[in-house]
Amino acid sequence: MSTNTEKQDISLQPATVAAGIAIGVPDWYYNETLPSEGKPGAASTLRTQLLVCQLGNCYFLLGMISLCVMSAIRRAVPYDAVAQEKLVGGLLTALAIADAAHYIIVDACWFIAAWDAVGPSL
Repeated sequence: MSTNTEKQDISLQPATVAAGIAIGVPDWYYNETLPSEGKPGAASTLRTQLLVCQLGNCYFLLGMISLCVMSAIRRAVPYDAVAQEKLVGGLLTALAIADAAHYIIVDACWFIAAWDAVGPSL
């Protein structure tokens, strides 16, 4: 029987702080995120509140990945740096692909939304 005297490294990730703010006070987060050009903050609709809360959920997911997955990798293979590097590399590759796909999809949607029945309305 072995005793585990390792200290658990639980830290507050920046993504979880952003998640708490976005989910807790979506109106404030929305108005602080978008440039207002000196105008008072826009009144947010239910749609924008839902959107900001979903963004907060994404931030929360990133924070939980940092907290849970990274510490699980350290515990699973504590003395094998090569295995740790491969596992973290696989995780970061998946996140990078998802991030790039997000940008491609958003850009495509904005480009398509700029077209009307005749052609681009930019």
